[in-house]
Amino acid sequence: MFDLPDAPDIARTMRTGYPGTPRRHVCSICGDVATVYGDTSGEMCVPCALDKWDELTDAEKLNLLGFDYL
Repeated sequence: MFDLPDAPDIARTMRTGYPGTPRRHVCSICGDVATVYGDTSGEMCVPCALDKWDELTDAEKLNLLGFDYL
């Protein structure tokens, strides 16, 4: 359809949905390396973050999610 010039940012965006170059991230708990896209805060990989989430009480989870409850 269109013949685009050599544009790696456009090609990456079309392929991954993210315009930026992925950066490497090392988990502070297990030391595993993960690829992070965009502005992500924290120092945990997904499995370690899920383990931490499972350790929270229901009230702590609701507070973190910003829910008002009685």
